[in-house]
Amino acid sequence: MAVQDFLDFRKSKTDKNKRYQSELNIARIKEDSDRLENDLESFFEITYPSQLIKELIEFINSNMKNNKMRYRDNEGAIIIQGAHASGKTHALLTAYNLFANYDIVASWMEEHKIKFNAFAIKNKSKSCIVSLENEAEEKSWQVIFKKLGKENLLTDDKKAPSASIIKKLAKSKDTAIFIDDSDEFFHQLRQQNKDELIVANKKFIVDLLTEVNKNDNLMVFMAALGTAKEIKDLFSRHEVIIKETEFLAQKNSFIFYHLFADIQEQQFRTNIVPIIDSYVEKYEESGLAIQDVDDFREELIDYYPFQPKLLEFLNKIHERYFSEIQSYGHQLNLLADLIESHEDKDLLVVSDFPVEIFKERVPELYNGLKVELKRANEQGKKYLHQILNTIFLYNLIDEQEATRDSILKAVIHPQLDYEISSLQQGLDELGENADYVEVVEGRYYIKAKKSLDTLLAEEMAEITKEEKKNKLKEYISNSVFDSSYKFYDERDWKDEAELDYVLLLEAPAEIRQLENFLTEEIYGELHYENSVAIIKATTDIFSEQFLDLSAKVIAIQNITEGQGVNKNQLEERKEEEEKQLIELLQDSFGQYLQWGDEAGQLKLEKVDFDLRTVAAKQEIIIDKRRIKDYILASTSESIDLEQLFEEAKCDRRLPLIPTQEILEEVITELVAEKDFVFISEEDKLYKSLSTLIAKRAEEIDNTQARNKLLAHLEQDLFGPEYKIYAKDTIPDQAELQYLIIINDLVKGELRTFLEEEIYANRKYKNSVLLFKSTTDILGDENLSQVKEEMSLENLVKTWEQRERVIDLLEAKREKIINNLRESFGNYISWTSNGEQLIMEQTQLDIPEFNINNLIKTKIGFIKETVIKRINQLHDSIKASNLLLKFKENRSNPVIDRDTFYQVLEELTAEGRIYFDGQTEHIYSQSLISIKEEIEQLNTEEVKENLAYFIRDNLFDAGYKIWGYDQIEDSADLDYLLLLEQPNESIVDFLNQEIYAEREFQNSVIVLRVKEKIYTSEILDRAKKIIAVNNLEEQNEIENSQEFLGNNKEKLINLLADKFAYYEQWSSSDDKLELDEKEVSLANLDSQLEADFNHLKEHLIFNLRERKFGINIEELFLDYRRFRDYPLIIEKEIFDRAVEELIAEHKIINAEKENEVYGNTSALIKSTISGISDKEVKQELVLYIRNELFNGVCNVFAYDEIEDSPEIKYLLLLGSFKNKEKLQEILEEKLYQDREYKNNIILYSSQENVFEDKYINKMRLVMGYK
Repeated sequence: MAVQDFLDFRKSKTDKNKRYQSELNIARIKEDSDRLENDLESFFEITYPSQLIKELIEFINSNMKNNKMRYRDNEGAIIIQGAHASGKTHALLTAYNLFANYDIVASWMEEHKIKFNAFAIKNKSKSCIVSLENEAEEKSWQVIFKKLGKENLLTDDKKAPSASIIKKLAKSKDTAIFIDDSDEFFHQLRQQNKDELIVANKKFIVDLLTEVNKNDNLMVFMAALGTAKEIKDLFSRHEVIIKETEFLAQKNSFIFYHLFADIQEQQFRTNIVPIIDSYVEKYEESGLAIQDVDDFREELIDYYPFQPKLLEFLNKIHERYFSEIQSYGHQLNLLADLIESHEDKDLLVVSDFPVEIFKERVPELYNGLKVELKRANEQGKKYLHQILNTIFLYNLIDEQEATRDSILKAVIHPQLDYEISSLQQGLDELGENADYVEVVEGRYYIKAKKSLDTLLAEEMAEITKEEKKNKLKEYISNSVFDSSYKFYDERDWKDEAELDYVLLLEAPAEIRQLENFLTEEIYGELHYENSVAIIKATTDIFSEQFLDLSAKVIAIQNITEGQGVNKNQLEERKEEEEKQLIELLQDSFGQYLQWGDEAGQLKLEKVDFDLRTVAAKQEIIIDKRRIKDYILASTSESIDLEQLFEEAKCDRRLPLIPTQEILEEVITELVAEKDFVFISEEDKLYKSLSTLIAKRAEEIDNTQARNKLLAHLEQDLFGPEYKIYAKDTIPDQAELQYLIIINDLVKGELRTFLEEEIYANRKYKNSVLLFKSTTDILGDENLSQVKEEMSLENLVKTWEQRERVIDLLEAKREKIINNLRESFGNYISWTSNGEQLIMEQTQLDIPEFNINNLIKTKIGFIKETVIKRINQLHDSIKASNLLLKFKENRSNPVIDRDTFYQVLEELTAEGRIYFDGQTEHIYSQSLISIKEEIEQLNTEEVKENLAYFIRDNLFDAGYKIWGYDQIEDSADLDYLLLLEQPNESIVDFLNQEIYAEREFQNSVIVLRVKEKIYTSEILDRAKKIIAVNNLEEQNEIENSQEFLGNNKEKLINLLADKFAYYEQWSSSDDKLELDEKEVSLANLDSQLEADFNHLKEHLIFNLRERKFGINIEELFLDYRRFRDYPLIIEKEIFDRAVEELIAEHKIINAEKENEVYGNTSALIKSTISGISDKEVKQELVLYIRNELFNGVCNVFAYDEIEDSPEIKYLLLLGSFKNKEKLQEILEEKLYQDREYKNNIILYSSQENVFEDKYINKMRLVMGYK
């Protein structure tokens, strides 16, 4: 027999997913789905007619009949209250379907014998049902009014409807409103801080419940948990009927109703009693303890087909391990699966429960179970499976339950195909041999096989809170943000302009408290208070959830493979935990704390952002739009970006500008969006082009503007040849000068000004042409205009958008030039009435003015002036000089050079004067004879006269002229003038013509002309002088001294620049070289004379090169002989140089001979050259005797040796290689005739001390002495 033989399992009528769908969702009504909310036939098939549902039906029935007799007085609302999954929504849907689908509900009520008056509900009612949690609309009244088709009654979208409008919902028809999930609805609004909506929705529900109690046509049904504060307040303050769900009390009835159909109680009991009895007998046979057999038997019958312990177990494990899953539906599905998987059994017991569902719930315990089940299979003891499963399941709910008897009751059944003793023995073996089963005080336990989670838990217990916090910071820094972000509590940022990104992990949530906290703790004494960008965590980063995740990551890092976990498993787990931690941390950040200004007060604003989709730095902290708005709001027309950048760093009310680059990006965008101008060189932003131009103009000082105005006068009105008073220098020169006067002076002031400022101390008063303005050119209006022009010019040169100002510049420039042109036109000139000068002003048209037209009108007067001046002279006058005379007197007409020479040519043609075009001289008739005399002169005669003229006027009579004078070969100096450049090279010429066979070559000072002197100009001037002299001798002219004086002076001036080169010699590598030294005629000797110090150096060198001394006078003559020696003009200079060198001990003087020596060696050599060999030998003998032998020895052949008995010491000096010869000499020269011959001790030199080397050395010694 099996369970299916006695019970009709509902599985054949529909699939199990729909049948045991216990989570109902009102929001999904009318969806195209097969959920129970829409499959009403299936819905009512499993709807148990509970007491709550019957009372709801009765409430509706009472309010719909008998002229609106209320279920209870003044109560038209029912609140269905109960725990989650206790059947509230099921009951609400059942009641709603009375209105919405009455025919289907009617069949179900008829089946369960529930009476109901159908007329009113089918013909005179309307209804709606809403789930406030799942509606997109946050205003509950709009949902309800819309579903009832009354949305037209709502006149204000923002406010809840008034009581009068709510009343219109049920004006003529019975109206039922069903509301679910009200608690969840208010919870959502509270989480979103939508306080205004909470108040509005609460008011609407209050008004709705109030209207229900007044309006017989209106009914309200609400399902609620009663957990939301708003709902609790409503229910406690208003008259409503609260119905509690009684699901738990009727749970078994619900279960059997949902699982089985058409149970006939009496027949069912008759069928199962034999089965129950067989189990009781089997338990008794097995010796299992049963306290009250009858009670035990009845309990089995009541719970059939489930062992009572099974349902108790199901409740307990659900509370402990599946609390997050909707309880009833999940239990129902578990039981249904159990029935299907054991359809051949006649009673379902605890050991039949599937242990696999606990694999993830209690992994360590399950792993221990799996090890033992595997061992049982390997040992062929499958009967241990049920025992092990039972121990495992009892351990889950209550370890005290796993006794021997409890375990056997769960596995023993009448059809057992093996001996009970085997089960009992198996229990014993498990207690003794199993690795993961232990028995303590008669109770069996499955031991946990430690999983990675267990190891993690143990490791986590050892980790300190500080370590967890530090690890969280590490992940925040490395994985959520980056190392550039700093933590507030570490305070490692500085009070500097550079931006710091600070993460605030813990701070007050309330905005005012947060403001105070930031002000006191962070900003404090900061100068750069806006260089700190603060991002605040939106959740408690150091909550238990985060600390646990942090601890897990640390624990994973601490666990080694040796603890039973392989490396891959650790890595995978680490990745999982890290991923979860990072995601949670990312979700926990998203508030940037930004400051602003509100009525002059600091105001903190929390700027929310999604860290996953937004780059905090680039898109939130760096808010370009805010920077733009600040700039746009500025009242200043120009903004200094450096100043703005600095201000923004110091004032946290201002937009945060992290870098100059960001500010430049903002400026670039503003320029593109607005008519702004940015000048990068100035780092300034101008809000308009006109502002920029005006600002630039302000920076130009008046001096610059004046100079610009003057430049316009020169370049655009007059030209570069015109000069401006007070700007240009007006030299006192003969050439015509054009002077512009820009002061607006009246006539009297003008004349005084000209006399004092222009003509005073000026020689050429008639060379300045004056033009005067009619207004003050440098007035403020002109300066202002030209400053703007200069501003525009600068922009054209430097601004990359120069095309914006080019046209403006041209227009401005044209306006300035026109204004200046209109301000000019007065030409100032002078005339004379014979007594005084008269000033005249003539109005001229500046563009058409031509000075030549003025001059031509005065040509007749110029001719008469020339004739008058020439006739007053006894000499000719150069045309240019006469022109200068015209330029000196301003009573004369103004004249230019070309016109003047034109006048001279015309007068010559008229025979009134003679103008020599070559010489440019003007002659009167009395000077014509001079010209004729000049034509008779011989060129060579003129050259000779000129040569002596040069000597007499530029030099003196002591100078000689090459080609005309003779020079002697002596030590006395001669000055020789070369007036012509020789045909051959100058070196060859000098060597052959002057120095050849000459002893004293350095006594001739040769001066050569720098340029040709026999030019036509010089010769012509000389000819004039010669001609006049000749004519004077012939008495043909008189009064010629002025003429001669002028011409001589001019000739001397012409000649002076032609002199001179001094032909100076030097030597290099024993070769003479010529160096032509340019000298002036003034102080000539001082230029020719050798430098005194150089002379001294040369004397030192000269003397030291000599091996012997030299007589001073002879030395001087050498300096006159050799032309590469320094030139000595005065002998006194030479003598002084020698004396100083002697005094400085740089040379040596032997006074006896009046000789000088370059060094001691020379002196010595000179000295010893006169010492004879005899004198040297004598001195050498004395040296040996006195110095080497201290004078105690006598020298043989030099000293007398007394013949006395005292010991004598005798030196033998010389060469004594022949001993026989020596003995012979001694006998003859020493011992012969001596009485005392044996008292002489002889010392002989080892070599001949009179050899040359000793003689020479001795001679040197004598020289030194």
